[in-house]
Amino acid sequence: MFGGVNRQQNPTFYSQDKELRLRPYNQQLTSLTGKICSELNLGASDVCLFETRVAFDCLLRQKVQKYGAIMDNLGTCANHINTMKANIGKEESVKAEYGSVLDGYLEDLHYQQKSFV
Repeated sequence: MFGGVNRQQNPTFYSQDKELRLRPYNQQLTSLTGKICSELNLGASDVCLFETRVAFDCLLRQKVQKYGAIMDNLGTCANHINTMKANIGKEESVKAEYGSVLDGYLEDLHYQQKSFV
């Protein structure tokens, strides 16, 4: 009837700054993971950025799903957290140091009362 023509048109966005294309949550999460990786002296390591982003995203999204109540989000995301710790601290000499830094950030975000964004 319509001749198989696609009548939907996608919007075109013109933005000069890449920060404008990020949503506030993604921007905050990107800056948090960058801060954590730089504190661990890993710089912009892809493994560090990816693993911390996955684990902290899981922690924060579970918090949003529970309407901000303090639930056992650390237990829910234990698989992601353990994978993050295993992949970031492969050397035994730095594993304990990295683990304590990551645990500090996890507890701070888990028990914070204000919004992440």
